[in-house]
Amino acid sequence: MKYLISVFTFLIILGCKQKVKENSDSSNFEPIKKIEIVSEKQQNDEINKLDEIKESKIERWFEPNDLDTILLFKNSHSLKLKNTDSIFISEYFLGNEILDSLTKFHNNSHRKALDIENYLLKSNNQFAKKDSLGLHLKMKDGEWKLISVNFNKEEADNTFEHYFQEFGFYSVRTQWSEGNGYKLINDTVGEVYNLFGRPYFSENGQYVISVNVDIEAGYSSNGFQLFQNINGKLTNLGVFEPDGWGPYSAKWIDNSTVILKNETVEFKDGKMNYIDFYSELKINNGG
Repeated sequence: MKYLISVFTFLIILGCKQKVKENSDSSNFEPIKKIEIVSEKQQNDEINKLDEIKESKIERWFEPNDLDTILLFKNSHSLKLKNTDSIFISEYFLGNEILDSLTKFHNNSHRKALDIENYLLKSNNQFAKKDSLGLHLKMKDGEWKLISVNFNKEEADNTFEHYFQEFGFYSVRTQWSEGNGYKLINDTVGEVYNLFGRPYFSENGQYVISVNVDIEAGYSSNGFQLFQNINGKLTNLGVFEPDGWGPYSAKWIDNSTVILKNETVEFKDGKMNYIDFYSELKINNGG
C-alpha cells in the first residue's frame, strides 16, 4: 500500500513538472519573438525621430542655398548673385601662413592690423612709413602724403595694408573708436576714397569690390560696395547690405566675375557657430 502511494505521488509530481516546463517553454518563446519585432520597429522609429530632432535643432540666420538675386546698380550695371561651390582664396596683401602667424595671438582686430602693418612696412619702406604724426604714403611725384586721422569721424588710427602699384592706389585700414573701414588713396593726386571694407581689384583694374562682414556687433558696415575705376578715378556703382550674412574675402576669377567668401551664424545642438559659404557675383554692364 505504501508502495502504491509512493508511486502515485511520484507520478503526480512528475506530471506537475512537465506541465510547468511546458508552460515555461510557451511563455518564453512566443513573447520573445514578439518583443524582437516590436524592438526593431521602435529602433527605426527612434532613429527617424532623432534625425528629425537633429534637423529641427539646426537654425541659421541665413540659408546659403536661398541666395539667388539680381541687383541693379548705377550706370546700367546689373549684378547676378547666387550661391556657389567653395574655392581656395589667398589674401593678396600677405600669404595665409604668414598672416595666420601674425594674427593668431590677437582677438583685437586693430592689434592684428598693427602687426600686419609692422611686417609689411619692412618690405614697403620706399612707399610707406609711419612716425608720430601718422602714416605717410609716397606719391608719384616723390612727395609724401600724410594720411591724417579724422577725429570728427571718430577715427583712431590708419594702418598701411597694400600698394596696388599697377592700378595706382594705396589700401589703408582705418580704425574707428568702434569698428573699422578702409581707404583707397590715389598715388598721383592723393585723392582719398572711403570704403567700408577691404578692396579687391579685378585683374584689369576696371572694377573694385569692397567687402566687410559685421553681422553681430553692428559697429562696421556689412556687405559689399562696387566701384568702377576709370583712369584712377573711382565711381561708386552701388552698395548691397544683406541681413544675417556678410562677405569677408573675395577672389576675381575673370574681369566680370568675383567669388565672395561669406559668413553666417548657425545654431546646432544648443551651440552658436559661425559657418562659411561662397557666392558668385557676376557683373553685366548693359551700358
